[in-house]
Amino acid sequence: MMNEHKLVTQHFDNCIDVSRYTLTPEYDYGCVPLCVIDSVFSMGIRYANVIKIVDRVCKTMNITKAYEKEKQSPITTSWFLEQISERTPDDLAEELFSRHRTSPKNGILKAEAVVRFMRVLKEFGVEHLNDVNKVVDSVAFERTILAIPGQTSGICLKYFLMLAGDSELIKPDRMIIRFLTSALNRPVNLYEAVGLVRGACDELKQKHDFMTPKILDNLIWQYQRSR
Repeated sequence: MMNEHKLVTQHFDNCIDVSRYTLTPEYDYGCVPLCVIDSVFSMGIRYANVIKIVDRVCKTMNITKAYEKEKQSPITTSWFLEQISERTPDDLAEELFSRHRTSPKNGILKAEAVVRFMRVLKEFGVEHLNDVNKVVDSVAFERTILAIPGQTSGICLKYFLMLAGDSELIKPDRMIIRFLTSALNRPVNLYEAVGLVRGACDELKQKHDFMTPKILDNLIWQYQRSR
């Protein structure tokens, strides 16, 4: 019987024409704060709304959205926190972000979650994208982030690290789960999704040497969004 990694790979080949896809713009964010904003707000809301929030932040705060090769962004975690230091989470939700919460019941404003997330990054010395390697394997960092209300599952953290440059990570959200469920014709849970995508990625690398879990995640996500 064909193993499940091969089934996922076969489903990918049947559904997705790699030559027609390019990575979406969020994979080229130029600074840490934009990665945080995207990862926090993308949990549980339509991604079109997340794009609007990121674009509004860039316009309001004069931040260049895309990564500029050979040029490190002047926008640091500390700079962003300093710019919003006089504003409450309610102010930020009304004037800069949105009033979405980390969960419908007992959740905090995502605006507050963004601030808390950035404060943790600052505490651990993550100012620029090339600083993120400092915390990739840090148990203390992960524990502190997961303590923020709404971050317990770790999906947001994985997504942040992926956006910030870790090509081996995926964001096992509902889009990925749907694709895997369709490929295998059975329910797929959050915890097995990562292994299934990575296994399929290993299979796909034999035909597409550029393939990484991060790229595969994005290709699947784009496909599912278009359906």
